[in-house]
Amino acid sequence: PAMEATSGTPTPMGREGSHGSVDLTGAPSLLREHAAARAAEAGDAIELLLRVVQERRDDDAGDPDPVRADMNLVAGNVAAVLFDFDGTLTATPGDAALRGRKQVELSERAPMLAPRLRALRDASIVVGIVSKSTEKTIRSAVVEAGLSELVNGPVVGKALGLEGKAGIIEDMLRSGALAPVNATEGLHRLLLVDDDVRELERARQRGLQTFAAPKEGGLQEEDFDELLAGLGIALPTPGREGRAPPPLPTFGAPQPLHGGAAAMSSTPAARSSSPYGEGGGGGG
Repeated sequence: PAMEATSGTPTPMGREGSHGSVDLTGAPSLLREHAAARAAEAGDAIELLLRVVQERRDDDAGDPDPVRADMNLVAGNVAAVLFDFDGTLTATPGDAALRGRKQVELSERAPMLAPRLRALRDASIVVGIVSKSTEKTIRSAVVEAGLSELVNGPVVGKALGLEGKAGIIEDMLRSGALAPVNATEGLHRLLLVDDDVRELERARQRGLQTFAAPKEGGLQEEDFDELLAGLGIALPTPGREGRAPPPLPTFGAPQPLHGGAAAMSSTPAARSSSPYGEGGGGGG
């Protein structure tokens, strides 16, 4: 470093010396922080610009939004399913979602989502997420909800581009990011699930299969089950939410079988032995 001449021991420039120089010992870290902040600002500006351009292109097209039901185009033979995050796996669409709330919503919906995502995995289908949210937000929410082992495909955050998610997914396919699916198999073996019908329309035009989540509330049981049925996948676990139904209560001591028919525990003697007395369990 440049040195400052003094009558005594040489002092590095920038340190407090006989001439009262400003202390810049931490200058490199401050400069790095400043550069990082400027880069983040530039990234935010680019993201905003892409959003505006994409929205302006949709407006200039002059076409009404596609009919949501018309976007359920599942033909089967799917190798990878790519889910939107906000408003699809979670309940709140991206333009209204709060970061902290995303983790809460995904955890609340995990009992419904888990067996259905597992059914896709068990069918050897790659499961990924492509979203405008940040990758960090998505991954932390997935881990918190206990779903990380069920998402075996890529997790792509800030999925913004002039061609929408469809263009990003095509680039992923060409680069090998969707392995074992490869470019020779074509986009028709990929399925995008999203609540944004404009994104689905762009995907459909490029040859992807599509499925529309509801406009509000995210994928519901009946939606996900319709998707699985379109893929020829049966939900293997009992119960609507992947949980076995609770056993029926048994009143009185178990009775042996006689003549091929079970002796019912609803006899007067059995009812009188019930801890609830005459009339069974009460309450309903």
